[in-house]
Amino acid sequence: MKKRLAAAFLMVGAITATMVLGASAFWTTDTVTTNTVYTSGSADIQVYWSEDCSSPYALVADTTGGPATIPAGATDIPLGFSTTDCFRVKNVGDVALNLYVQNPSGSFGGSSALWNEMTVAIGGACTAYGPAAPNHPTYLAGAVLTSGLAAGAQIDCTVTTALPSTSSNQDSIQNASTNWSVLLWGQTN
Repeated sequence: MKKRLAAAFLMVGAITATMVLGASAFWTTDTVTTNTVYTSGSADIQVYWSEDCSSPYALVADTTGGPATIPAGATDIPLGFSTTDCFRVKNVGDVALNLYVQNPSGSFGGSSALWNEMTVAIGGACTAYGPAAPNHPTYLAGAVLTSGLAAGAQIDCTVTTALPSTSSNQDSIQNASTNWSVLLWGQTN
């Protein structure tokens, strides 16, 4: 009888344990993870040049691979004449840019006498500056060429360099040459 009673208790215990474990069961759902990517975009420009505004535009600087330098050119300007060249700036990044230009420290080379006689003006679709002596310390000191140039848009500008004839003796600038480096960049608002 003890064996039967023990067996009965064992059986009741097993049934009770099954019921308790079955009553505490639960359901789960699959876990979903999203991978959101944020991209900051890029601010890149390309600069094209057209000598005398009559030749086809040629790509001279591209900042998509980092900073770029516009190669030097040579232009003859006789006394009393001027020359106008054109440049195009294209926003090849994917954010709107403000375009700036300045003559950095040490940007003038060659004959200072020639620079003192010359004037430079910027115009076209760009904000107009000059004519003024480009070697003046404040000329183009971070001047805004345009604001809010949209991604994919471009702007055509002119640079007019003149060597005015004056009533004074200008023999000191005969056969003189000079050069000028300009920094051009795009920046977001």
